[in-house]
Amino acid sequence: MHRSRTLTGVAAIAVALVVIVGSAAPAAATGPHPLDVPGAQMVMAGLTIDTLPGDQGTPPCTQPADSLNLFAYGPPASRWTMSGGFSELFQLGNPPSGAWYQADFSILSALGTYAAGGPANYLFNSSGPNHVTMQVRIYAIPPCDRSVLRCVISMRMVMLNGYYTGTLPAVASGNQLSFTLTTNFTGGTPMSVSSCSAPFVSWGGQHASMSVGTTVI
Repeated sequence: MHRSRTLTGVAAIAVALVVIVGSAAPAAATGPHPLDVPGAQMVMAGLTIDTLPGDQGTPPCTQPADSLNLFAYGPPASRWTMSGGFSELFQLGNPPSGAWYQADFSILSALGTYAAGGPANYLFNSSGPNHVTMQVRIYAIPPCDRSVLRCVISMRMVMLNGYYTGTLPAVASGNQLSFTLTTNFTGGTPMSVSSCSAPFVSWGGQHASMSVGTTVI
């Protein structure tokens, strides 16, 4: 179940990622394996943002459930993909003052490989040319029905320092995946925005990065 959290700053975004199961060659994907995304620490357009549980502020709407799905392919492919998304409720300004918003994150594509080693059981990396692409739709609160769109953000990000603790390709509940995403890489492009009002319109052409921790449900 998605745990409620809030954000103070000029944005809220928290992205999230994948981990997965597979079998023999030619490996077929196993899944979907749902991931809980408790929060992230990010820098959006130069602003430091923390969406981890325990942030200040009480959201006026119910936190939507995660729908992020994870898939894994076993050897010899040893690769991962993901689909679905998740939502964040966040507040601009210092609580208890400031406007509330909901950000819906949709994973358009995500592909990479994994290999045993590193500080955890497995290392994760994304694969080009698209790496991890997502769309973020930000809505004003109130109301709580996604009827007042404030911004649409598109991002293409590369995954760095992806660490998976658990078993692969046999994904198990409680396994954990942490990683960093950034738009600022060779061949990468800044955030693209459309249908945006202030302050989100100022994010266009700027970079974003985020550190995310997830748990297999």
